[in-house]
Amino acid sequence: MLEIEEVNPYLRGGRVENHPQFTRARFEPVFGSIAQHELRHRAGFHEVCSVLISTNGGEDEVCSVLISTNGGEDEVCSVLISTNGGEDEVCSVLISTNGGEDEVCSVLISTNGGEDEVCSVLISTNGGEDEVCSVLISTNGGEDEVCSVLISTNGGEDEVCSVLISTNGGEDEVCSVLISTNGGEDEVCSVLISTNGGEDEVCSVLISTNGGEDEVCSVLISTNGGEDEVCSVLISTNGGEDEVCSVLISTNGGEDEVCSVLISTNGGEDEVCSVLISTNGGEDEVCSVLISTNGGEDEVCSVLISTNGGEDEVCSVLISTNGGEYEVCSVLISTNGGEDEPTPRVADTTLNGSNGSTGSGGRPRFVAVTSLEDVQAVRCAEFHPQGKLYAVGSNSKTLRICSYPKLSDLREDHATYQPTVLFKRTKHHKGSIYCLAWTPIGDLMATGSNDKTVKLMRFNVDTSNLEGQETELTMHDGTVRDLCFLEDTSNKSSLLISGGAGDCKIYVTDCATGTPFQALSGHSGAVLSLYNWGGAMFVSGSQDKTVRFWDLRTRGCVNMVTPATVPGSLQGSPVATICVDPSGRLLVSGHDDSSCVLFDIRGGRSVQCFKPHSSEVRSIRFSPSAYYLLTGGYDQKLVLTDLQGDLTMSLPSVVVAQHQDKVISGRWHPTEFAFLSTSADKTATLWALPPV
Repeated sequence: MLEIEEVNPYLRGGRVENHPQFTRARFEPVFGSIAQHELRHRAGFHEVCSVLISTNGGEDEVCSVLISTNGGEDEVCSVLISTNGGEDEVCSVLISTNGGEDEVCSVLISTNGGEDEVCSVLISTNGGEDEVCSVLISTNGGEDEVCSVLISTNGGEDEVCSVLISTNGGEDEVCSVLISTNGGEDEVCSVLISTNGGEDEVCSVLISTNGGEDEVCSVLISTNGGEDEVCSVLISTNGGEDEVCSVLISTNGGEDEVCSVLISTNGGEDEVCSVLISTNGGEDEVCSVLISTNGGEDEVCSVLISTNGGEDEVCSVLISTNGGEYEVCSVLISTNGGEDEPTPRVADTTLNGSNGSTGSGGRPRFVAVTSLEDVQAVRCAEFHPQGKLYAVGSNSKTLRICSYPKLSDLREDHATYQPTVLFKRTKHHKGSIYCLAWTPIGDLMATGSNDKTVKLMRFNVDTSNLEGQETELTMHDGTVRDLCFLEDTSNKSSLLISGGAGDCKIYVTDCATGTPFQALSGHSGAVLSLYNWGGAMFVSGSQDKTVRFWDLRTRGCVNMVTPATVPGSLQGSPVATICVDPSGRLLVSGHDDSSCVLFDIRGGRSVQCFKPHSSEVRSIRFSPSAYYLLTGGYDQKLVLTDLQGDLTMSLPSVVVAQHQDKVISGRWHPTEFAFLSTSADKTATLWALPPV
């Protein structure tokens, strides 16, 4: 893999698994259906140990699936909700339409209960026809060798040891009736639902109108939760006001000394040790937990489903396997899921490994909204930070600023049109415009050219015009290939970083004075790409096949990645483009040999190398919340790669757009699921998903 030359341990100490994007159990090999702002999440790819909600349940070696449409076809150890329960070797299925046809050890909800060797079925339409050890809800109670049936229409005709709900109370050898019309008049040890709650010597009542006023050891459903000495209440309207040791479902979660609440509207205001389902998850250090395994005793150790995940160190988690021990390390389903990025649904697309090909469903339905035409190749385009406009530079030396259109009326049969050009300057440079960049607040723009100059201009967002005298920087002695801005917080000014060919130096310019004050040496080949993700750090990629990390506080290189043994290439390959995720933990580099390399910055190691293109990779960018990777290559394609799973596994990717010639750059819109691409086919195209 990649070898790292450690210059400074500043970048070490982290592990890729500790980042929210690195270990997502919902990862599956299918993107799903495309629709604006919604993604059908991945569920269990290969060797996924736990999946909460999935569309296919994980086809291979999925150890646990909570909700799935097929329950996991092979070696799924646990499935909560599934449409088929897992056809082979599913050890546990919680909710399923068929309960798992073969070797399903446990099924919670199923339509057939599992036809063969289903050890436990919670809800099923037939209760499991053969060797079902336990069935919670069934329409026939289990015809053969069903040891326990929770709900049945006939009470279990043969050898049913326990029936939860029955119309006749169980005609033969029924030791326990859970729901009955007579409450169990004679020698019924346990009654689940009764009209009188069991007035005399009823050891257990599950559902009652009075909750069992005297000496009822256990009440499942009650209107008052059992006012006195009720040891256990499963469902109650007040959760048990006094000395209720356990409440399963309640409207207030139990106001006092409720040790355990399974489902509640407030999660238990006081001393609730465990909350399974709640709207706020308990007010003390768990501000909102919808479903949790422990309710979050401290810093939300485990959150299953929540609306905001608990405000203390778990900002927003809808469904998570661990609730976020490292500030939400894993989020399965969330209402914001990444607050800065609308989540798309990628439609009718089956991904085959990481080769960028698609299955029978065809590629996603991204629409070419606008296409700016030029007379020569268009090299660069960048969105303004506010997202209302974008700038485009081309080999024709022309600089344009275009308006970003409204996409609310976009349709799949949309006819591509020319964008509205707000500003145009011909012969902006004496040569081709190779690169451009905006400051983070969008008040300055810089351009670089093969005329060896950098131009720095002030921009007025209100008028969409360049203002004042432009500054021309002439310190480079070769083509300026890339630019990026840093904010100098010490004096509240912007710094411009520029690099390119010639002396291969990286220059730092004070934008307030227009004066270069640092020249950083280290690369032995042209600097092809620069990227900053905030703060004083930035990274550079070079023709010399290395990636270098720079810190302006130390005025030098603090780390270097040398791809001496990049998979698939013994000699390495020039680094044409680079990008770092917003957390600063994951670097992705694109190379001339068509490869992309994922590198764990803090862990100091390569994660994997993959090839989404068949030719040189020229552009690479994380989506705003780092869920996806957009790459552009000389194979004329733009490819979307899903990074929401185990990054050591094969990454699914799909072609989302295509030009008539080489793709030179691709850039995400700052807030919407849309992107710009530029190409040697002389166009800059805006792509977006039509609203659902």
